[in-house]
Amino acid sequence: MKKGNVAMKCLEIKDGKGFFRNRNGEMETLDKIKRDDILHLLDIATSKQETFEMDDIESAIINNQAHIIIYRNLGDKFKEILNNKTRFLDESENIYKEALQKYQ
Repeated sequence: MKKGNVAMKCLEIKDGKGFFRNRNGEMETLDKIKRDDILHLLDIATSKQETFEMDDIESAIINNQAHIIIYRNLGDKFKEILNNKTRFLDESENIYKEALQKYQ
């Protein structure tokens, strides 16, 4: 972990269930996830100050079929975002660079 970064486990597999971190910092079961929760996780994944962490689904057992589907889909999308995080942040900065300079 880099100095200034906060590592945050956002997707977790525990006791045969999938969990996500909600806005209050508490872990909830995946069957309760809503659109706003996904947006919150996306904010963490694209943050420069926080490090998004998740358990590997291949090395754990999930007993609930719905949790498997949700975890696998979310995990795949967040892996893609995390793998392209630097490019995403650079492109975002370049798009809004002129506007940021104008209004600072």
